[in-house]
Amino acid sequence: MGTSMLFRNRPFQREAYHEHRWRVSPADMVTDFLRRDLRHADLFQAVLSARDIEESRFILQGGVKNFSNRMKEKAVMRFWWSR
Repeated sequence: MGTSMLFRNRPFQREAYHEHRWRVSPADMVTDFLRRDLRHADLFQAVLSARDIEESRFILQGGVKNFSNRMKEKAVMRFWWSR
C-alpha cells in the first residue's frame, strides 16, 4: 500500500483517502525513528541499517504489523500499512 492512507468503516472493507497520503511509508518512518533513538541511547557500539556495509555480530529484526488511529466518539478509523 506504500504511502496510501487507508481507513475502514466496516469490517473486511478498506478504502483509501484520495487527497491524503503519508509523506513516507509508516514502516520506513518507524524504522528511521527507532534507529535514531537506539543510536542516541548509547546502549550499543553501533546501530546499523540494512543499507550499511559494516558487518555485525547480532541482528535485531522486526516489522510494523499495525499502524492505527482510533477516533473517539462514534466513528472508529484505523490506518495501516502493509507490503
